Amino acid sequence: MPCYDGGPSSSKENILQNNVTLLQYEKAKLEAMLCGIIRAIEAYNTDEYLDGIYTIIENYFDEKESGIKKQELIAWWEKHNKNDIKRKALEKLTEEEKEALGLV
Repeated sequence: MPCYDGGPSSSKENILQNNVTLLQYEKAKLEAMLCGIIRAIEAYNTDEYLDGIYTIIENYFDEKESGIKKQELIAWWEKHNKNDIKRKALEKLTEEEKEALGLV
């Protein structure tokens, strides 16, 4: 079977959809890695003068190297962390509780 045979799976729409799906997968994976790294830094951070991830970002994050502004990273982290808190709270609910709250 050739790599490209012009059939339905080779249509421009299918190829684009597969690329979008792959990019979504890669984005989710990279976000999970970044989340894990930030949580590891928070867990390892025992220095009294470093009072959390915000201070670490302010003091050590290199905007020039990454091409990302510190505030962009902080905004992403705050949104991601908020979603994690919600997800973890929902995971603790029983199916009956989810149903009673109209979440199912």
